[in-house]
Amino acid sequence: MLARIQFEAVVGERGELTPTGSRAISVRARLQRYKGRASLVTVEPERKRRSLKQNAYLWGVVYTVIAAWSGHNVEEIHEAMKALHLPMRELMTPTGEVLPLVTSTTRLDSLEFTEYVGRVKLWAGEQGLYVPEPDEL
Repeated sequence: MLARIQFEAVVGERGELTPTGSRAISVRARLQRYKGRASLVTVEPERKRRSLKQNAYLWGVVYTVIAAWSGHNVEEIHEAMKALHLPMRELMTPTGEVLPLVTSTTRLDSLEFTEYVGRVKLWAGEQGLYVPEPDEL
């Protein structure tokens, strides 16, 4: 059985896919196994992941300010803010039961993460808290 291959690529002028990145050579070799076989191809735009700097600001500044004010630890603040400011997803069990699931911040791209941090800061401001901007640190 052939395994699923997921890789980064650039779409050329004529619609051809050219693998990119550090795995490009191994991807080409793995694709050779599919030669002559019908395959399913999905193409979607690359999403820029949130940066470590963005994540450090959220945890080291935003959540820390809220935690100091609330008396809770940053992990508890993280869970509460996700529940307040991120959409819920549904998880279906094998028995058909639908369970609510809070989206993880790790699933957010750079823009979505920025918007999430903005919503958390707005909420903090509504509580009378001042959260410094990254350039103020």
